[in-house]
Amino acid sequence: MESKGKTRELVIEKMDKKDAGEYTCEAGTEKLAFKLQSTDVAVKFQKKLVKDTCVVQASENVVLTTELTAESGNVKWFRDGVEVKESSKYEMKKDGLSRTLIVKSTEAKDSGTYSCQTADDKLEFKVQVKDAALKFVVPLKPATVELGGTLSLICELNQPSGDVVWHHDGREIKPGGRYSVRTDGAKRVLTVTGMTKEDEGEYRCECKNDKTSAKVTSKAPRQVRLTTKLNNVAAMEGKDAIFKCAVSPADVNVKWFHNDIPITAGSKYKLEHGGSSHSLTIISVTQKDAGEISVDAEGKSCKATLQVQHEPVTFKKKLDNLTVEEQSEAKLEVELSKASDEVRWMKNSVVLQPAGNMEIRVNGAKQALVFKSVTYADRGIYSCETLDDKTQAKLSVEMKKIQVIKALTETKAHETETVTLEVELSQADVEGSWSRDGAKLKSGANCRITALGKKHALTLSSLKKEDAGTISFQAEGVHTSAKLIITEPPAMISKPIMDISVAEKEKVTFECEVSRTNADVKWFKDDVELKPGKNFGIHSLGRKRSLVINKCTPEDGGTYICRTPDDNTSAKLTVHAREIKIVKKLEDVEVMEKESASFVCEVSHDEVECQWYKGNTKLKVSDNIKMRQEGRTYVLLFKSVTPEDMGEIKFAAEKASSTAKLKVKELPVKFVKKLRDKIAMYKHRGHLECQVSRASAKVKWFKNKTEIRAGKKYEIKSEDVYRKLTINDVDDGDEDTYTCDATDDKTSCKLLVEEQSISIVRELSSVEVTEPFAAVFEVEISMELVKPPIWTLSGVAVQEGADVEMEKEGTLHRLTFKKTKASMTGPVQFTAGKSKSLAQLTVKERPLEIAEPIKDVKAKEKSSAILSCKFSASPKEVNWYKGQAPLAASDKYNIKQDATRAQLTIHKLTVEDTGEYRCQSGPAETKGTLHVEAREIKITKHLADTEVDEDSDAVFTCEINYADEEVQWLLNDKVLFTNEVNTITHEGKTHKLTLKNLAPQDGGTISFQVRKLKESATLKVKEKRAVFLKSLDDVIGEEKGMITLACEASKPRVSPTWRKEGKVLKAGPKYELLHTGKSLGLIIKDVTKDDAGEYSCDLGTEVSKSKVTVREIGIGITKWLKSAEVNEGETCSFECILSRESTDDCSWTVNGQAVTNGGRFKISSKGRKYMLTIQDVTPADAGEVVFNIKDLSSKTTLTVEGKASSVSKALQNISAVQGEDAVFTCEVIQASSTVKWAKEGKAIKKSQKYDISQQDKVMKLIIHNVSAQDSGEYSCEVIGGATTKAKLEIKEPIHKFTKALKDSQADENSSVTLQCETAQTPSTVIWLKGHTELKPGGRYEMSQKEGVLTLTIKQLEEKDTDIYTCDVGTAKSMAKVTVKALPATFNETLKNQDKKEGETVTLRCKSSTPAANIQWKKGSEILTPGEKYGMTQKETICELQIMNLKVEDSGEYSCVCGDQKTSATLKVNALPLTFKQKLENQEAEEG
Repeated sequence: MESKGKTRELVIEKMDKKDAGEYTCEAGTEKLAFKLQSTDVAVKFQKKLVKDTCVVQASENVVLTTELTAESGNVKWFRDGVEVKESSKYEMKKDGLSRTLIVKSTEAKDSGTYSCQTADDKLEFKVQVKDAALKFVVPLKPATVELGGTLSLICELNQPSGDVVWHHDGREIKPGGRYSVRTDGAKRVLTVTGMTKEDEGEYRCECKNDKTSAKVTSKAPRQVRLTTKLNNVAAMEGKDAIFKCAVSPADVNVKWFHNDIPITAGSKYKLEHGGSSHSLTIISVTQKDAGEISVDAEGKSCKATLQVQHEPVTFKKKLDNLTVEEQSEAKLEVELSKASDEVRWMKNSVVLQPAGNMEIRVNGAKQALVFKSVTYADRGIYSCETLDDKTQAKLSVEMKKIQVIKALTETKAHETETVTLEVELSQADVEGSWSRDGAKLKSGANCRITALGKKHALTLSSLKKEDAGTISFQAEGVHTSAKLIITEPPAMISKPIMDISVAEKEKVTFECEVSRTNADVKWFKDDVELKPGKNFGIHSLGRKRSLVINKCTPEDGGTYICRTPDDNTSAKLTVHAREIKIVKKLEDVEVMEKESASFVCEVSHDEVECQWYKGNTKLKVSDNIKMRQEGRTYVLLFKSVTPEDMGEIKFAAEKASSTAKLKVKELPVKFVKKLRDKIAMYKHRGHLECQVSRASAKVKWFKNKTEIRAGKKYEIKSEDVYRKLTINDVDDGDEDTYTCDATDDKTSCKLLVEEQSISIVRELSSVEVTEPFAAVFEVEISMELVKPPIWTLSGVAVQEGADVEMEKEGTLHRLTFKKTKASMTGPVQFTAGKSKSLAQLTVKERPLEIAEPIKDVKAKEKSSAILSCKFSASPKEVNWYKGQAPLAASDKYNIKQDATRAQLTIHKLTVEDTGEYRCQSGPAETKGTLHVEAREIKITKHLADTEVDEDSDAVFTCEINYADEEVQWLLNDKVLFTNEVNTITHEGKTHKLTLKNLAPQDGGTISFQVRKLKESATLKVKEKRAVFLKSLDDVIGEEKGMITLACEASKPRVSPTWRKEGKVLKAGPKYELLHTGKSLGLIIKDVTKDDAGEYSCDLGTEVSKSKVTVREIGIGITKWLKSAEVNEGETCSFECILSRESTDDCSWTVNGQAVTNGGRFKISSKGRKYMLTIQDVTPADAGEVVFNIKDLSSKTTLTVEGKASSVSKALQNISAVQGEDAVFTCEVIQASSTVKWAKEGKAIKKSQKYDISQQDKVMKLIIHNVSAQDSGEYSCEVIGGATTKAKLEIKEPIHKFTKALKDSQADENSSVTLQCETAQTPSTVIWLKGHTELKPGGRYEMSQKEGVLTLTIKQLEEKDTDIYTCDVGTAKSMAKVTVKALPATFNETLKNQDKKEGETVTLRCKSSTPAANIQWKKGSEILTPGEKYGMTQKETICELQIMNLKVEDSGEYSCVCGDQKTSATLKVNALPLTFKQKLENQEAEEG
């Protein structure tokens, strides 16, 4: 506010919308009004024109940015006038004034004019997307082709589109004849058949911006010919089929194929060849064996057909269309040309299996599909197929109409009684449901639902008031209802309460009985209502009612009343005082000191106030005093008594008391610390001290046997437990034995007197000697000693011994060290009394010399060498050197010293260890030379080139002339180590490398290196031809569902191409490509009819195809029509919901008349919901309401009552969003009318939820904070008049996911958690796996915390891989969960076996999980079951049985599961040769 002279100003800064309005300026009695209006500020762009066109290359991002004049401005983006929305293609950003649009991964079609618009302004950008320049990312490679063979040249562009031109030696190649040019995605392929010398030269491929070339040469082919080709064979089932051919030359490698799958010899196939002839015998052919047999002789091949003949099975009698009525028997019959097991019955192309209501009857060549009681769901197209013929027919089912013969009637009953309500229908075995006030009833303890034929009954027992309401029965289009009224009997007192007289602090219980268990009672004392609390307990058990008064006081006396709504009973309570008595009195206690003492007293009553005393002092609990109570018994405990605890103990309980005495016997006195002998100085004081066990102990002192009295000469003191005697002015007469006597114990000591102080007459002299000569020290003192002197060396007392001697000659004292060491050097001290003398002892070391020098040593490489020397004396420290380098103890060097000898051991000698070694200790030193002879390493067994098949193992062996050498294995100069795919072992001099499960790219040069010696060999891995072990199957899927195509390749290393009708499919939102090991798959999501057609999986070597059929989802009614009762002139609605949306037209009939949208009738549909609303209902509308769509129908009843005269304006149907308030209003004719509000027939009362009010004639009901449970029919009944009804519909708020589900990957047996978040809390949440709804429990755990929704899947299995959806009604979020199967491992490995010839052996192993892809091998040869080998697999246990063992069966056997393998060695020992028939003596005649 500003004031300038006569001017007054009001300034509003930063004007906002809320500042708009009327402002008044007052001056005295004058007023002046101003109106202030707010208008929105126009939001415009700061930069008005973008001149340059934005040019980008294809696949790059386009970024368009502009700035607004206001931060709050909203913008929209358009391309060529069409609004673009935020998506994976378009990203929109907002940062202050800046607004940005990013167009991702641009294509040519993204070119155009982009505009950014606000409400007031517009800005345009021109965008041009140029195609990227064509380039070769994979160039042509040189090739050598056999003459007559086929040349294939392949190169690859940086994008799939783009034309190329091929040249040969500068001449353009035109497709045709021997030349074929094709495009495979970004790849460009040139194929030339029938290679000739003229086809050699330079080939070039050119595109618009790039070119690539390669040189092609030819080589002469090996002349392989099939001299005799295969002939077609037709064989009967069960017979053998033989194919023969001849080749030239005879050593050609011949391979046989069945339907392009390689054939190996076994129980099924027998391969033979002799010279140039080859034959294949297929034993006991079946229909599965029919197909193409081919032979390949090093590129030359021929084919023949195997036909397996069987007699065709056809239909003599075909299926006929059949129409039957619901619940009757339906029989579809056929007759075959002959009996056959290969017959399939199908419905809508799905194979049927006999179950429940359906059975398949076979009688020779006659077959029938029988439905014992046909249902509406059984209708459809049924077909019967043999291998050679097919017939089909339509089964139509007509629905039975159901009518109510006997309807429900109003019923009255008393509480606790049993009532039965009965309905009779026109048909038996109809499924119906019972409900009360719209809530469905289920059989239970007090509710029994029965159906017998046409009669349906509901029996309600032990009736309660809550059981009253409208009872309804509904069954397939019929509905009947009636009211059940429950009346309650009066609650009477059947057994009254009685007068009670009780002592103070006792517990009192008043008890009565009422006539029924649910009767409410109230308790009063002198007309004041009692409530449960600390002193009062009110209980109800069955018909008993009780009042409990705890710890009665005189104030609790008075009259107590128990009242029911219909009866009462009263009684008087008298409370009298109690007399406390001591039942068990205290007893005197006498104990020894430090023992425990306890006093026990018992009183006559519970809960008595009591106190313990010692004399007149109150006792309190402490470490020594404990008090406890056990019922009426009270205990006082002294844990450890002292003499001070003696006295009178008293126990007081209110007015009663008891006393007793505690007596303590003292313990005998003991001397804890006794007297010790003492030396006292002449004319000084002497002190004697001891310690007794008790502070109060009295003692006497004695000199010899004469008692000492305290005086000038003697001081006697007692300080706590210490007793002291001090003797003053000590002289020779005081030297004697002194005793301290405590009656129970005594202690004595001697007192010695030293006459005068000692002085040193002649001091010690320092001594210097060379070890081990003796050292002597002498000292002279002024007088002879009573006490021996103390000698110390370097502060440590010297003790007399073998090497130390101490002598005394009068006042002369001598110390002799007989054998000295250098370590003894230090100060020597003599102590006598307080006099000391000090001198230095110096012991010089003896000079060290070499007694035995190091000798020169020769040793071999890898062995050990010992160098040793000897010193003249034990050296203190020994150092070893090689040359000038010091050596330290390690794994290489072992350094030892034993007395005078020093030793160095050098391990694992190498040539580098040769040289001069020195041993040194102080000035003494000796040298010696070590010479190491080098080894000559030789390879005694060389590497061999190896060629193996893909997925098999390769073994390389090399032998050298020494067993302890370190070696290295290399593949293509890369060092190999032992791991899951390589095993490196060595036994003695032999080294072995095993490469497992090889792939073609694993080939190369294997090198073996030991020191500088290296040897190499070549490893070739032959690629296996990829074939399908399991082909694609034809699939039938449903619209909006998901289809999975699955197949299995013969090996995991394949690059499959998926196509639909020849068009290559790529992974994306529509298609998901799966490749796990050998398993291949294609998932088609959100299936539509356009997805039907032929799909193929191409391995490059073989193609598998599948026909996909898409059918419509079956449609049904999920919510049937409900009956309605309305007043004339009101509005009513009918609603029907289908299982899915339908494009068919629907129809409605009311009382037999077809109705259309218009006038009083409003027909609408939204998605799956269909509605009919009838306004201004008339009596003519009463009757049957029918909804029809396609072949579905739902019926119900409309009842119209006479026009209500008491209601002038009826209730109207309303809808409200969840969380809002809903308001119903109606108007009555008279303001004095009384109304009742109800929901679904159940009365509504005013509460926090419901607000009921009346304004004149307008009645209002407000329902606060509505939720899904509040939906339904509400009614307002005028008492004595009409009822008006209307429906409340709850609208779910439009939910949006603020955090969507994310794709997850997890291992088998682990857990995965999916989580998403909505802006608002949804009322209903449904989780789906694919299209199947999930229920909480078991492995599924679901939770909801406001808007955060969580699904946890525990103990994951492979089958849990799927698309998971969270559906909140108006929005869905989807994510994919992929479960990775845990690889099978071997828990129990194969064991080595040693067997004899002719025996049987069993090799057994155990895997972690049951596996389907188990293979047994001998070396690299795959074994097949037959007469020789028996193979079994029971869950995780795998067994191989080898029968009739021979010596050649010896070798390594392995069990392979995926990339896991276990191996063992079998050794078969030959039986010793024995004579079956021995020589016999013979006699013969000459000649």
